[in-house]
Amino acid sequence: MMYPCFILGAIIQRNKEAISRNLLKYTMIPGIVFLTMLIFFDASFWNYSYTFTLAIIPEELITSPDYWWIHFYKLIIGISVTLFFFGLFELLFAKNNGGSRLMNWLSIIGQLTLGIYILQSYILENWLASTLNFDEINPYVFNLIYCPIISLGVLLACVIIIKATTYIPYASRLLFNYEGRSPKLRQLKLWNVNQE
Repeated sequence: MMYPCFILGAIIQRNKEAISRNLLKYTMIPGIVFLTMLIFFDASFWNYSYTFTLAIIPEELITSPDYWWIHFYKLIIGISVTLFFFGLFELLFAKNNGGSRLMNWLSIIGQLTLGIYILQSYILENWLASTLNFDEINPYVFNLIYCPIISLGVLLACVIIIKATTYIPYASRLLFNYEGRSPKLRQLKLWNVNQE
């Protein structure tokens, strides 16, 4: 199911100069597509998530148009938001001369994506999914207010956990394949502790 994403990455890599020349267009269009699709995105789109844990997907699912529609929708919404944020950060960082603390902080966080991906699957998909319930919340309020707040909270928690593992010998290497004493991780100032 993720193969189209890898193909898209290859297409972007081969056409990065053309994309750079029209970066605003290639940022705004996916952003509009994402926001439009997000309006219709609800709990029904997670009906078939469990199929990824099965060695063989039942034939009745594969032949179901609903099954393919849901996976197609999730794929397009994921690709569009990825393209939007790639373009947004490219626009933001294009004029960064290294002096902006926020830009440097975001750049470092961008290098922690493997650890963030691993941790968020436990925090967001297991712990928060079993403890929080938003059934009574208006879908628009949930998607436009609650989701961004929860996302930022989970991101911050992931970064703090990754940073904390750098103080334990070999922990960040074993858990996330990061060098605990790497210069990039040492630049990430979350608290005033001397790591040396």
